[in-house]
Amino acid sequence: MENDEINVISHLLEVESQASSIIEDAQIESTKRVLNAKTLADEEFNKKYSQVVQELETQYNEQINNYSTNYNHDFEQYKESLKNFNKNYDSFNALLEQLMFAK
Repeated sequence: MENDEINVISHLLEVESQASSIIEDAQIESTKRVLNAKTLADEEFNKKYSQVVQELETQYNEQINNYSTNYNHDFEQYKESLKNFNKNYDSFNALLEQLMFAK
């Protein structure tokens, strides 16, 4: 009887050892899968992030070019309007005289 109890206890200890080994293997496999999934998720994030950044930079550069073109066009029109502006030097000089030397 005592021998049977020792055999049962030994068997239970062996089963517990096997279970512990299975759990340890499962934890190692779980860690590998989590790390692999994280690596894949990081790669996907970086890929999509780079795409978004590139699209935004392209839009930004296009908008800057549009603004620059519009500015240059408007500025040239303004310069042309100044060239065509009728200048009245006599009235301007009279105004300066009045403002600067008025008593």
